[in-house]
Amino acid sequence: MSLPLQYPPEAYRHEHAVVTPHEVEQLLSRIEDQGLRDMWDMILSLDYEVESAYELKCEERREFCGIISVLLQAFA
Repeated sequence: MSLPLQYPPEAYRHEHAVVTPHEVEQLLSRIEDQGLRDMWDMILSLDYEVESAYELKCEERREFCGIISVLLQAFA
């Protein structure tokens, strides 16, 4: 017997998944829509000491995007 999934399979994201440039662009677009671009830039410059999310290493980019996603939810 097979149990029904509690979430759609497309929602699953492997822990080692790479954040694509397209996903970064979408996140930045949502940030700009909320008027939070200064926060984006501040986190990059103070916490990661870079000017762009594309300069981050794979793991750092994933962590940064996770932080930004949580902040978007908090400010939405």
